[in-house]
Amino acid sequence: MKSVLVSLVLVVALVAAAEGFRRAAAIEEALATADEQLTTTGAISRDADATLDAALGLASRLPVLGPRLEQQVRRNRATQAYWQRDYAALVSGPLAPAATETDATIRLLSANAAFRQAAKRGGTPQVIARGFDDVLKAYADVLDRDPANVNGAYNYEFVSRLRSALAGGRASGTPEPDSRSMQGEPGEPPKGTPKSDFNVIVPLRPEERQEQLDPGAGAEFKRKG
Repeated sequence: MKSVLVSLVLVVALVAAAEGFRRAAAIEEALATADEQLTTTGAISRDADATLDAALGLASRLPVLGPRLEQQVRRNRATQAYWQRDYAALVSGPLAPAATETDATIRLLSANAAFRQAAKRGGTPQVIARGFDDVLKAYADVLDRDPANVNGAYNYEFVSRLRSALAGGRASGTPEPDSRSMQGEPGEPPKGTPKSDFNVIVPLRPEERQEQLDPGAGAEFKRKG
């Protein structure tokens, strides 16, 4: 009887573990799809976003993997909001990091969004300088939690110097915002290069890549000797 109970408990434990891994795999697949869309287009589709919502519900029931997966979803959405210039959502909206947020990337994106907001408000140099006080606090919080964060340290120094220049009358405004997208600057041929000399490399289609992998493709090798 005891051996039967032990076997039953073991079976239940294995089934629970299998279900946990199944849910984790579904969440990872949803995250991979969202990451692919975010990287290539700078936005996540509504279907993928809805799948992420469902994935969050699954993640909350996973005791070990759940918190890490939830963090990845929050980081994903924060990245999308920043590159779509939805700064309010990151500063005071639903994507603003909570006091318990431990992800340095999310906190850095929120601090960057706060800087963009403060720079857009305009006004006299002194008014703009005062608006950077909260921005510096946000960057200081990033560095408190992650002292090795190079981007946070650089941005803190940049905003600190800009604030001092504005408050001291050595600057009249903020620099123009960067117009680049998440994918960087658009590519173009080097100046002075004729278009006929500039080759555009197009990736192979899936079926073309498969043809190269199929055995027997290419020249026939003759046996020596």
